[in-house]
Parts: sequence; C-alpha cells; structure tokens
Amino acid sequence: MNESMYTITASMIEILGVNGILSILDNRYLNILKILVVSVIMTAITFITFLNDIDINAGISGICIMLVVYLCYRGSILDVIFDSIGGMATYVLFEIIIDFFLILIFPTYLQSYMYVIIMLSTLTAITYMFSIFAKCKTKIQRYYSKYKKAVQVIFFNLFLIQIALTHNWNETNTVDISIFILAIVVVGVNVALAYNIVFGVKQKELISYQESLVEAKEEFISRMAAEQHEFSKHIQAIRSIAETDSLKSVGRIRDYTDELIEKREKEKANAVYVGDGVLSAYLMNKEREGQEKNVELSILIGNSLKSIPCTHRELIEITGNLIDNAFEAAVELPEEKRKVYFEIGEEQGKFLFQTINNLPEDFALEKSQMLKRGFSTKRGKQRGQGLSNIKAIAEKNHGKIQISMNDEIIIIKVLF
Repeated sequence: MNESMYTITASMIEILGVNGILSILDNRYLNILKILVVSVIMTAITFITFLNDIDINAGISGICIMLVVYLCYRGSILDVIFDSIGGMATYVLFEIIIDFFLILIFPTYLQSYMYVIIMLSTLTAITYMFSIFAKCKTKIQRYYSKYKKAVQVIFFNLFLIQIALTHNWNETNTVDISIFILAIVVVGVNVALAYNIVFGVKQKELISYQESLVEAKEEFISRMAAEQHEFSKHIQAIRSIAETDSLKSVGRIRDYTDELIEKREKEKANAVYVGDGVLSAYLMNKEREGQEKNVELSILIGNSLKSIPCTHRELIEITGNLIDNAFEAAVELPEEKRKVYFEIGEEQGKFLFQTINNLPEDFALEKSQMLKRGFSTKRGKQRGQGLSNIKAIAEKNHGKIQISMNDEIIIIKVLF
C-alpha cells in the first residue's frame, strides 16, 4: 500500500469512527447516508491537500470536520461544534492510547501501513457495534443530554490535549511516554472535574425538588387550617341555633347540618387524591397556580399510584413538567381557550400520565424536535428541559412518551 492510498483510507476510517462516537452521543448522527457524505467530503479534502502538499494541522482539520458535520446535520451550531469536538477528541485519544501499547509490544508497528489500517478499522467497528448494540447507550445519551454543558467543557479540554498529542505524533511518528502520561493525568483531572460539576447540578436539582415539596406541603397545611377555621365557625353557628330554645331549632339545626354535609360531599368529589399524599398536595398547588394564571386545570384521577415503579421525585418531575409545559402554551392563548386537562389513569395495563391542551396558532414543529432538550410548547421556544426529562425518566422505568397533535390540540402521554 503506497502513501497516498494509506492517507485516503486512514482518513476515511477515522472520519467514520468519529461519526460512530457522535452516534453514541445522539441517535440523529446514526444516519448512514449522512455518515457516508461526511466521510467522502473529508476524505476528498484530505486527498486534495495531500496531492498539493498542503500541511493541515489538527486544529484546522477539526474545524473542517465541524463545518462538514454542521452542513450535513444542521441543528444548533454550538451543539454540533461541541459534539464534533467530543467525537474527535474521544476517538483520537482512544487511537493514541491503543497505539502507545501496540508500540510497546511491537516497536515497528507504525512502520506498517496495513497494521495501522487494521487497528483503525477495528476501533471504528467497535464504536458502531457499541452504538447499535450496547444497552448502556441510552443511559449515556441521557446523561450527556442532561449535563451537556459540563461535558462540553471536558470535551473542549480533551480536544486541546488531542491537538498537542497529534502534533507530537506527527513530528516524531511515535507516542512519547512523557506526553502520554501527561495526557492520562489531564484526562483523569477532567473526569474528576466532570464528576464534581455533575454532582453540583444534581444537588441543585435536589434542592429545587425539596423546595417544590415544601411549597406544596405549606399550601396543603394552609388549606387544612382554613378548613379547621371554617369548621369552628359552623360549630359556633349550630350552638347559637341550639341556644335559642325554640321548637324550630331542631329543624333548623337539621337543615343546617344537611347543607354542610352536602357541601362536604361535593368537596370530596372534587378533591385530588392519587394514593400518594405528596403528589396530591402538589396537584392541589398546581390547581392554585392555574387559577393565578387564568388557566382552567381539570384533573382526572382514574387510578391509584401505590404500585408505580417511579420514585416520589420522578412522579413530581413528570407531573410538574407535563402541567408546566401545558401552562406555558395556555397562557399564550385567548382566555376562552386556556384549558388544560391532566389525567392519571391506566391504558393497556400500564400507568398513564396525560395532558391535553390547545396549541398556539403558529405552532409548527415535528414531534422529534419536541423531545430535544430545552423544548416547550410555548410557540416552539427553547425553554427548560421538560419533555426531555420526562422522556429520560420514562425510559429509565421501561416506559415511553407519546405525542399526538393536530392543528388545534396536543396530547402528551407517558406510559409505564
């Protein structure tokens, strides 16, 4: 194999490998046609620069890859840039680590083009096998989506390390032991940094969750106090009737108590209880929030949640995100259309959480876009992590999220 053939072949395999890493981070990169287009374009660029003896360093090569990936896949340019950086840095670091150990075992390894091609082909095949068959891929994607900003910082640091390692490799045609050790140390430091950042984010989420529970409990206690005060007033009224010492007092007391019983039965019929006291209090709080926003929230409870596999935190997160997402869309509508229906029930033997609400007139996005992190039904704006978080929780508990809509309404179901 001559040098030009080796350069073209190695370049294509490496680009395929980078795309394989990207498909592990996000399923949208697992598109065969676009993978081939990206690989062919980058291989052509490499071949042209090789024929014209143009020296392109790792930084410029990386920029070219980012540009080609963005043109093929579109989406948020920052997300594509950092995804590409992550794909390149991860693949090249694995490549250099493997090369380092192969050189220790076979000192003349890099002198054989065929051996290098076999190594690259094996590494690339492993990335695609992992992307297609690995069960933990969903978990990786969920964490990457949830903690993307933290991971992107790490990817950028790794990219800088990759540039330094690649430069050293190109100059010496080997992997220097001191550079290798330094790279391992920096990678370890970045992993520790990522862990601390993710831990900090989780702590903030936990605090936010606890605050929402405290707010719901305070609302519940306030309502109980109000009912206790109202009950005391009714007792005083009955006593006042009894003290009149009139023949009619017994009948008046009977009528008064009958009225109270009827009122209490109506309140019980409208009361929200789902078999979980915390979630029930939270839903009562959401009813009050809807009133403040002039949104009519109708809650239908058709099934108890005592045996649901989710944790309290996940139940609150699903319920809150579904209702908040619907509220955001509703407040943009005329008052007569500000209606949100929330249901907890059963469908096909599974637990069901469902919202139904009207859509803004200019709403025009596909379902796949709606499940991306940061999406809200509020005129398609990028806000929060609602539906993305719901999808992650559903998949964690072997469930799914379903979205159906027409020109006027949207129905979002979560099934476990």
